[in-house]
Amino acid sequence: VYQLHAERHIWSAVDPATPAVLHRLRAAGLRLGVVSNSDGRVEAALESAGIRRYFDVVLETGENAVVYHDAGAWFTQRA
Repeated sequence: VYQLHAERHIWSAVDPATPAVLHRLRAAGLRLGVVSNSDGRVEAALESAGIRRYFDVVLETGENAVVYHDAGAWFTQRA
């Protein structure tokens, strides 16, 4: 499965309603972000799906992930 994902981004389907929902959230004044422990390809996947523009920030921990026990502090430091 890992090899297949590396070749094809098998977890990259976007529900057809997603862009409209993200647009409404942004129109309501919300700041949106993506936080992932992915391998560094989330931003490109969001671009490919046509939804990157809805997010103010995309953070990836990558292969050198650090476990944060105080998630609130982690987000506050990066806001």
